[in-house]
Order: sequence, then structure tokens, then C-alpha cells
Amino acid sequence: MGRIRRLQQGMEKEHLDAVVVYGGLNDPSNLRYLSNFENWWGENLLVIPYRGEPALCTNSVFHGEPMHSNAQTTFIRDLRPTLHPHSTSKPKNVSQVAAEVLAEQGLTNGRIGIVGDKTIPYSLYQQLFVSLPSAELLPATHLVGSMRRLKTASEIKVLREAGRISDLGMEAAINAVRVGATESEVAAEAYRACVAAGAERMSYGVMAASGPRSSLKNIQPLPKPILEGELVVIDIGLKYGGYTTDISRNVVAGEPTAELRHMLETCLEAEERVIEAIKPGIPIHDLQKLMFGIIQEAGLEEYDYTKVGFAHGYGLDIVEEPYLYWGNTNVLEPGMCFYVEPMIIKHGLGTVCIEDMIVVTENGCEQLSSATKRTW
Repeated sequence: MGRIRRLQQGMEKEHLDAVVVYGGLNDPSNLRYLSNFENWWGENLLVIPYRGEPALCTNSVFHGEPMHSNAQTTFIRDLRPTLHPHSTSKPKNVSQVAAEVLAEQGLTNGRIGIVGDKTIPYSLYQQLFVSLPSAELLPATHLVGSMRRLKTASEIKVLREAGRISDLGMEAAINAVRVGATESEVAAEAYRACVAAGAERMSYGVMAASGPRSSLKNIQPLPKPILEGELVVIDIGLKYGGYTTDISRNVVAGEPTAELRHMLETCLEAEERVIEAIKPGIPIHDLQKLMFGIIQEAGLEEYDYTKVGFAHGYGLDIVEEPYLYWGNTNVLEPGMCFYVEPMIIKHGLGTVCIEDMIVVTENGCEQLSSATKRTW
């Protein structure tokens, strides 16, 4: 409830009488952040008045039973389940239920903020508009975004554990790479280790690609045998406590060629030197230029993806603030979380990528993932 209280303080400053938080499969994280509700099917609206208790309206209900709505995952006491539009019974639209909540609180002609204003399905927004003809509907996603931008100590504790689980999966995958093993077998070892260690679920799963196929980087594994001397790129994404991970490593089945070794060494140097340079007050673009310069100096500029693959912020989403687009001169702040991800890709040979979870601290940074990097 502490997050809801903080949001209510922000609402008061912007003179909002209530906010309606959208949560669906295309945008589940603001709902998870504020209610811990784990949505895996259906649509949800969390109604938060500027004073008082929130109510969660959901049609994520199987078999017409509230017990099948994942109700056990949320602490919100006022849960309003309604049947999904695909149900055989006639359901209510969740927007109609949200409007009923606002009517009970006497807020139908107030200023109502929409969190998820750019992602809420048109049908839900239109029904809100129709059900609340006297209300003023306003964008309010920024209120939650500003709260999520800097991670708290409790969030970082969860992310540390998520990183530890990811490391176990990565070590299992690394150890499974050998000539004759298949990409699918490598991925299966990572899955097993992550789930056994307590992963809530795999988010995008395990990418394991070998040889020229790895040039595409983020592709699902196939039962393709790994050949002698092939480069294997492994990328693992899981969820723990709602928070995401995304780490990458490279393994060579046998001895790398001189060219491949040079790419691997350069990638490792780029990642390590950028991580060493991270601290509060550093402009993001300074780190980008540092990574670009290292790869350029190594004569690999032609294969460098720094301008698109330098890093990306993470938390409940795999990509969120801080947004680390090329040329961003914003400075780092304690609590910012992002992945450092140099990529050197030569099509026909493969993707060299080492990626780790970073959180900015008061004096530098902490690396939350630490699986073996030098595997060659």
C-alpha cells in the first residue's frame, strides 16, 4: 500500500480525484507494481481514489470462478471480478465496473487520470468515456513512471535474487555446450536450473543459437547440433517477484579462431570498462562513446552495434526507464537499473554479446549478475 499512498500524493499535486490503472497482457507492469496482481489472461482496471481504498476490476476469470482470477496474488481487498467477453455468460465490461466504483465514491464528474493512456485498448477507453460522461479523462502514466524510474532498496533486493537465479541458469547452459549437443539441449539445462532455483516463470525464455544462426541473436533454439568451432550465444530472461532479467554470454565449442577470439576479447573489455566507469552524475552518452571507442580502436567498428545495443533499462519490464537511446545526455542517478550490452555481430559468423544487470549506487554501481564471462 505504500506505493499507492505515494501515488495518491502525486495525484493530489495534479488535482486528480482518482486514477484508473490499466493492466493487460500488452502492458501488465503498472498493475503489478501497484497491486502485485499477476495477470496472465484478460483485462484489468485498478481504481485508486485520491483518498480511500483502491478497487481492482478484472475479467481475468476462468470457469466463471473468482478463485481462478489469480486473486491470491493481490493485497487489494476490494476485488471486482467480472466474466471475460469470451465467456458463455453475458459479462460486464471492466470499464463499466470501474465506473460503478467511481460512482460509489462520488467521483463520476471529477478529474480522472488514466495510467496506461497509450496502451489501454480503445474499447476499454471508449467505454470509460461513455460510462463517465461528466468526468475529465487525463493522461497520468507519468505519475507511476516517475515512481518506477529509481529502484528502492526492497526492489534491488528482489533483483539481486533474480540475478542469482539467472546466473545459475547461465552456468548450466554454459556447461552444456559441447560439440554435438543441440541448441535445444543447452536451453533446456538453463530452463531447468532457473525454475529449480525459484524463477517465477521464464519471460522470453532462453535463446540459444549457434554458428551463423547466432547472427540473429534473439531467436529460439532448435534441435540443431553445435559444430566444432561454432560460436554459441546464450540469452536468458526470467521473472522473479514480477521483475525481469536479461543476461547474455558466449561460448565456443572448441578453440575460437583468431578473428573470433579478437571479437570476444574486445566485447569483454568494452563491457568491463563501461561498468567500471558507471557512477552517479556521469552522462549516459559518455558511456556510449567509451564503448564505441573501445570497439572502434579494436578495428571492429564495421560490426559494432553500440548505437542500438549499448544498454536498456529494466525492472518490471524488460525495457523501461532509463531509456538509453544513442546521444542521451541525461546523467545517471542512484537507483537506476540497466543492462550493459556490447554487441559485435558479423553476419555469417555470429553474435558476440556479453550482457549484465547493473544498478547505480551512491558511489558507483553494483553488478547483479556474475555468471562466467570468459568461457573461451
